[in-house]
Amino acid sequence: MKYILCLMVVLCHQRLFSQATQPLTVGDRVHDRALQPILNASYTTYRLNAEAGKLFILDFFDTRCGSCISALPMLDSLQNHFGEAVSILVVSSESSATISKFLKTNPRVKHVRLPFLTDDSILHHTFPHYLLPHEVWIKNGKVIAITEASAINHSNLQAALSEAGIRLSIKRDLLEFNHNIPLHSQLSAIDSTLFLRQNLLTRQVDGLGSRRGNQLIAGKKRIYFINWELLSLFQHAWEFQANRVLLEVPDPALYLDKYTAPDEWKRNNLYCYEGIFPENCPDSLVLEDLKTSLQSASPLNGSWQNRELPCYVLSAEGNGPVRSNAERQAYRKDNLSDSIFMQSHSLLAITAIFNNATKATPRKAIIVDETGIDYPVDIVIPFKALSDPALLTEALIPYKLKLTPAKRHLRVFVLTENQSYNF
Repeated sequence: MKYILCLMVVLCHQRLFSQATQPLTVGDRVHDRALQPILNASYTTYRLNAEAGKLFILDFFDTRCGSCISALPMLDSLQNHFGEAVSILVVSSESSATISKFLKTNPRVKHVRLPFLTDDSILHHTFPHYLLPHEVWIKNGKVIAITEASAINHSNLQAALSEAGIRLSIKRDLLEFNHNIPLHSQLSAIDSTLFLRQNLLTRQVDGLGSRRGNQLIAGKKRIYFINWELLSLFQHAWEFQANRVLLEVPDPALYLDKYTAPDEWKRNNLYCYEGIFPENCPDSLVLEDLKTSLQSASPLNGSWQNRELPCYVLSAEGNGPVRSNAERQAYRKDNLSDSIFMQSHSLLAITAIFNNATKATPRKAIIVDETGIDYPVDIVIPFKALSDPALLTEALIPYKLKLTPAKRHLRVFVLTENQSYNF
């Protein structure tokens, strides 16, 4: 029976202690309690009670906190000015011996007469915090503010003592923050508006198709690519023509052959990128961010280079093609005849169409315009001629245009393996 009674007493005490020390915030009632040991005062016990009208300030302190030490003379001066109307208690979890030595040896607190509570655990549990200084304001038995030390000044104390009272921004410490966990995952759950700029580069995300887009959302510019081919991401970032790219890697099939081992190809080639920037961020800087992401975190590196390469030169025979009489430009594919119709285009523009493709194509033939013709023309060619130089050569004959194999010094974008990438 004695054992049972003792156990009930212990459990009851633990329950009362738990209720008395549960975390409190602004608006919560504070339990009356006697606090000890107290140093630097004529008394050894401090009474935290609900005395009508009196303002209590708990200044959480540590001798390793420079800002805490710097605030002590200011707090002491305010205590002297307001007298009995205000009671400031310095609260430390450090031992009495540590605080006693600090008070005797630190010249900055030589004249400070504020009381110090040492060996504290109860108030630290009641008002949990991460950053110091940490100030808790209590009046009429309730927490009226939780602030940094900078909020404690003459005008704020005067307002807090008045009948109107005071409302201050609450100091909120991220108690669950973990330095070993990436900021993005923690802060996005707290307040996504904190992010001024974001970028993200990932491998393929299963269960999503491929898409890209641009958005303006709440003053932010967003660009994104979902499951996009790596070569096409480089093409978008450096804006090279689809066939003005060389893939100089040990195994080009790793990036070009999507049919032999499609799952492996997807793992090596499909990436997601997202960049979020201020709305007025120039597009050039947006592209620079994409470039940096690709160069630092993808398996490829790229650079512009001048190379002598095989190509096809477009030249005119005789008087060349007839000038177009059309009033406006047009470009369309005729599905019935499977032909491409180009109306009132310059030969430079038509050559760009020949060189173009829906995505980066390192092996596609490069066509160079050397006709010198600057007037618009009309040309209709088979759709397949866009990717077949022999068929294109034949299709251009009626327009007095000739396609000849040659070599030229060309500016191309060269992709090589990123030696720092972990394959």
